[in-house]
Amino acid sequence: SDADGAASAAAADDIEDHGAPPAQAFTPEDEEREKHELTRAEVVSAECDLMGIATDFSGLFISQGGVGVGVGEMYTGDQQLRRENEYLRQLEAELDAVPEADNYAYLRAVAQCPDQVADRTRRLAFLERDAFDAKSAARRMIRYWKERLRVFGQDRAYLPMTLHGAMKDEVTYLLSNPHSRPLRDRDDAGRLVIYSDPGAMNGAALVEARELRVLWYLFETLCEDPASFRKGVVFVVDVRNISGGPRVKSI
Repeated sequence: SDADGAASAAAADDIEDHGAPPAQAFTPEDEEREKHELTRAEVVSAECDLMGIATDFSGLFISQGGVGVGVGEMYTGDQQLRRENEYLRQLEAELDAVPEADNYAYLRAVAQCPDQVADRTRRLAFLERDAFDAKSAARRMIRYWKERLRVFGQDRAYLPMTLHGAMKDEVTYLLSNPHSRPLRDRDDAGRLVIYSDPGAMNGAALVEARELRVLWYLFETLCEDPASFRKGVVFVVDVRNISGGPRVKSI
């Protein structure tokens, strides 16, 4: 209407003469109220932006169908312990249900390195990776031990994943081929930064199976770091000095 138009024009003239009114301050109380109004998905998305990780729920260790114990969930110590124990019970039941023929590497691990297999933190890590789906976590554990046996062989697969254990035959190689190493400082999201220089590899000494063992050791060591396990790591690869032919480049 004409009245509305006149009012709008008057308001515009007032802003031009006196400037725009100051913006309303955003108080800590406003911030808390806004946090409580966010949906779970919005909270996760905001945390992902802050930490610099993907927004895909499958990588955030959250169960979309059930109740997960990950980002966006808060429990008391007793509640957390009870939930973890229930998930571990479900995992054990799923492992027991796997036919022995498909489970040989895992069963060997149970016999030869029971402390590694029963390690609570390790088992919870498998569960967390699969959003606390016990069946999926059991399959992942079985596949893990199959691959570990294949890569390290019977003599070393069940030794501790240390330089004095499963990697005892690779120490000299690691010292002479220091092509991947963590940097001192982390990135702004708190992630470990791994610098890799494939050009530093000794092509004459290169054995693909050995490189697999080195990579396995690297990634398993990284998983021991809680921040790396939850946020991932950043790899910076210097490809300027790669030489040694197709075998080096393929690895």
